[in-house]
Amino acid sequence: AAISPCGNFFIPDLITPNSDGKNDLFEITALPSGSVLNVFNRWGENVYQNSNYNNQWAGNNLTDGTYFYDLKLPDGKQYKGWLSIIR
Repeated sequence: AAISPCGNFFIPDLITPNSDGKNDLFEITALPSGSVLNVFNRWGENVYQNSNYNNQWAGNNLTDGTYFYDLKLPDGKQYKGWLSIIR
């Protein structure tokens, strides 16, 4: 399930990047700027990284399936979890 530690901060566990305007992007609600996002496939290979993530990743060039994220906020908090991509 998605994580909601405080306030409006929310990490989704599913994106559907099929250009219908709904859940097309991995959009983390109330994400502070300067957050570092890494996404890994099931073999532990890093398939995406961004040192100032801005909610613009859509799983481009990746097949549907389950991926794992590691999100580090500027205050040092770290969140790890899974994310499904279904088109």
